[in-house]
Amino acid sequence: MSIVLPGQDKKIYTTFGRFQPPTVGHGENFDAIAKAAKAGGGDYRIYLSQKNTPTKDNPLPPDYKLDIIKAAFPKHANNIIGGSKFNVIGACLAHCMLDGYRHLIYMCGSDRMPEMGWVINFNGKKSKDGSNYYQFLTAKLQSSGSRDAEKDTYTMSGTKMRRAAQSGDWTFFRKGAPKGLNDAQARALMNKLKLTLKGVKV
Repeated sequence: MSIVLPGQDKKIYTTFGRFQPPTVGHGENFDAIAKAAKAGGGDYRIYLSQKNTPTKDNPLPPDYKLDIIKAAFPKHANNIIGGSKFNVIGACLAHCMLDGYRHLIYMCGSDRMPEMGWVINFNGKKSKDGSNYYQFLTAKLQSSGSRDAEKDTYTMSGTKMRRAAQSGDWTFFRKGAPKGLNDAQARALMNKLKLTLKGVKV
């Protein structure tokens, strides 16, 4: 019979994403992570990438993105984390480790699982400069859902949404925007994307 020491059973279900912009599909992803955490007896965290390239594929600044995502998905707001120190996945996982979590379940779409194997492979391995070190007793990948071409919401990508904003396609953008945003909020988001992608500071 193995003995589990206090704290050694703490599990964290987590993910990391750009969310440029947030979509209804992201909401389904968040719901899946929360459901998995509840079923597995763990906590969950959603970390936001801090990358910001205004005229390219990361137009929303980090602070604005954090606010809009919390507004869009209020039931997950307390589990959504941003901030300059969480600029890469390793930093987020190190944060979880330092908070006492001993078991990592990293969640992502099934289409991304092959490319995310490094998250598990680097568990317990130090980088050349020693930064972003994390070590869990167990670490595994778990799917938060699949991209089904027949299912419009989950496949609603940030790329499609940015294109809709650039072309002024409100009907498409509203369909893909999180239901937690009202029309005024969704329009403001679309306009911010459109202007920022053009290089206009707003």
